[in-house]
Amino acid sequence: MTNKWQQLTAEFGEEDLYEKHSRTGRTFTHIRCRALLERLNSVLGPGGWSFEVLSFEVLADNRTVIVQGGLEIQGTRITQYGSAEYGVDNGQAQLSLADAVKAATSDVLARCCCFFGAGLYLRRQPTTTPSPKQNRAQHTPPTTDQISLLSG
Repeated sequence: MTNKWQQLTAEFGEEDLYEKHSRTGRTFTHIRCRALLERLNSVLGPGGWSFEVLSFEVLADNRTVIVQGGLEIQGTRITQYGSAEYGVDNGQAQLSLADAVKAATSDVLARCCCFFGAGLYLRRQPTTTPSPKQNRAQHTPPTTDQISLLSG
């Protein structure tokens, strides 16, 4: 059986990925929150990790929600920020304020997971991704220091 680090950093299936277009026209590949939760639970067990929303702020002037959250795995805590827009027509479905808070929270979880290696390979892709399949060859194995973090 592979160690925890290898399991946590394994690539996700196509069904777990989706593309999102930025305002600047760049395309990014994201991992569905459900897939991240399943990965954390299957590798570490429900009691092997914890996530907490530390704060959130609603910026009414530009209709943005900013969430700060922290993910802790084996005593190491990563804190990140995520954001989402609500009620903005940007060619996609408009989010309610509640859905924007949920989306920003999912964004925080994904950013934190990336620090532990889950989905990190997607960050190495060009921002104008042809498709996740074509870029998988760029996956770089974790360093020895990274492996020792979760091998315990």
